[in-house]
Amino acid sequence: MGQPTKTPKLGGVGLAANLTDRCRYRREIVATERVEGRSATATITGDWLRCRLIPGASPETTNQQGGRVVVTARAELIVGPDGVDFRASDRIEVRSKLLGDSVWRVVAAPEVATTRTVKAILLRLERTIEPTADSAFAS
Repeated sequence: MGQPTKTPKLGGVGLAANLTDRCRYRREIVATERVEGRSATATITGDWLRCRLIPGASPETTNQQGGRVVVTARAELIVGPDGVDFRASDRIEVRSKLLGDSVWRVVAAPEVATTRTVKAILLRLERTIEPTADSAFAS
């Protein structure tokens, strides 16, 4: 975990009251020995934890090969200090009442966020949203 950072504003109430979403990690592990130059992997999932997903900027970029517009959604995830060892290589599955269900990539090392009374884990997340055929005709 990195250096302690300041916990994002959560509305002036306790951390537990603000953790209204659920999340768990998905981690790829090597399942068997290498066969023909490839390692077989398996996905393990952690237990569901209370968390808070805070959406951030979602800039649009144009793909150089196909010229397609791709949106990269960014967010921060606050998780209580439950002793879970998050890794920068994890994918995080989030169930949010407000934002729906989604899977995110961790893009930076987890940080310990602290204030005088609150200690939490802060994860910086990202996911790519590709436009569908329906959304192309909506404008």
